[in-house]
Amino acid sequence: MTASAEAPRRARVLAVVTLLRRLKAEGDRLATAVAAHQRVNHTDLAALMHIMEADNAGRAMTPGALQRILGLSSGATTAVIDRLEGLDHARRDRDTVDRRRVHLRYGAGARALGERYFGPLGAGVSAVLDGFTDAELAVVERFLSEVVGVYDSHSTRIDAMPRDAGPSREQLS
Repeated sequence: MTASAEAPRRARVLAVVTLLRRLKAEGDRLATAVAAHQRVNHTDLAALMHIMEADNAGRAMTPGALQRILGLSSGATTAVIDRLEGLDHARRDRDTVDRRRVHLRYGAGARALGERYFGPLGAGVSAVLDGFTDAELAVVERFLSEVVGVYDSHSTRIDAMPRDAGPSREQLS
């Protein structure tokens, strides 16, 4: 491919990457707004989203799994779960086979929150998706699935890296 033929592709790739960044930024802005309205912090909202996603998919979400996903200490994870439970956004259910094991489920408060704040968003996204053919949706699904895989692999790689010590006090002053 010649340089002049590559220019439109580079422009298209740049447009897609820019839109991915904007989608992330808009998602962050939405999370900030919802968290403020619900008087919870970003971590609590992220935890709730992970609990809801697992519950909706029929997967068990344990406090330990949530701790790993959020990258928190066990004490901080317990505090998050306690806050969500106090707001009726989440509940702890004992495993029916192993009573020592706890599963996190989302509660009635979370259902109401989801309907109020994310129902209109879901309807808007559904309306956009209705404008795509099945073949186009398959391409979008493949693209998003592969990008999520890249993000997941990259996060796993970064998690495995030694932590930077950061600047010393002397370097900061």
